[in-house]
Amino acid sequence: MRPWRLPLLLPLLLTAACTEVEQSGEGADEATSISVIDDAGRTVTLEAPAERVVACAPDAAEVVYALAPAALVGRSRYADYPPELAALPVVGDFSVIDVERAAALEPELVVLAGLEQEPTLAGLEALGLTAYVHYPESLDDLAAAYERLGELLDVPGRAGELAAELASARERLAERRPTRSPRVYLEISAAPLMAACAGSLQHDMLTAAGCENAFADLPRAYHRVEPEELLAADPEIVLLLSGIGVEEAVSRAGWSGMSAVRDGCVHALEPDLYSRAGPRIVQALDELGRIIAAWSVDTGPER
Repeated sequence: MRPWRLPLLLPLLLTAACTEVEQSGEGADEATSISVIDDAGRTVTLEAPAERVVACAPDAAEVVYALAPAALVGRSRYADYPPELAALPVVGDFSVIDVERAAALEPELVVLAGLEQEPTLAGLEALGLTAYVHYPESLDDLAAAYERLGELLDVPGRAGELAAELASARERLAERRPTRSPRVYLEISAAPLMAACAGSLQHDMLTAAGCENAFADLPRAYHRVEPEELLAADPEIVLLLSGIGVEEAVSRAGWSGMSAVRDGCVHALEPDLYSRAGPRIVQALDELGRIIAAWSVDTGPER
C-alpha cells in the first residue's frame, strides 16, 4: 500500500471497525436471551439466566431447588421438601397465591404448576413478571422440563444429572417388567374415589412398569370412580396415594373379594413421591418396580 493513501483509508477503516463492534454487541445481547417452551405451550423468554425464582407449587420448588438451590427465594405453603425450604418466604397456598407478595421478592422467574393456577398466571403477567408452567404429564415431559429449566437457570450440567438419574431409574424399572401385565388401580382420592387415568404422570409410570391401568380410558387424567366400577374392574394391585392406610381401604364394602385384597397386593404409598413431578420420582419408580416384581413372583404367573 502506498503511504499517501493511508490517511484517506484510516477514517474508513475506523468506521468499519466501529460498525463491526456495534453489530457484535447486538449479537451478544441476543445471544444472552433464553427462550423455552413450557408445559402450557407458552414461550418463556429471559434476557439473562434467572438468579431469583419463586415456586408456587411443591413440585416446582423441588425441581428448582434441585437445580439451583441458591436461586429459590420464595415458595408456596406446602412446599416442604427438602426441609431447607422452610426458611423461605411463603407467597400463599397452591390455589391462592398472593401475586403482590411474590412480586415483592423481585423474582426474575416464577414457576407455576398446571391449569389450576391459571388465575395466578394472569395476575403475575399483569405485574410484568415472567412465569413458567411446570406440569409434566409423562416421564419424557419431566426429563424435558429439567432441560428447559436448566437453561433458564443456566445450570445445564445439573439438569443433565437429574435427567440421567431419571433415565437410570427407568432402565431399572424396565428390567423388572413382568411377563404379564397386572391390572392396577392407583387411587388419588378416597372421598370421592378418584383414579389416575391416561394423561397423568402416574399413568405413564404404570405403563413404564409394565402395568395395565384399570381406569386408563376415563376421559380425564384424574377421574372419579364409582365403587361398583372399581369392584367390577377387579384390580390385581391397588396403590393408595389418597392418604388412607391399607386396613381402612380393605375394609370397604365389597373389597374382600377383590383380587388385590385376596393376594395381599394393596399398598399405601407416600403420595408426595408419586404426585410431585420432580427428582423424587426416581424413588417412586424404584418402589414401583419392587412392588410389581413381588407381585410377579408371588401371584402373577399363575393367573
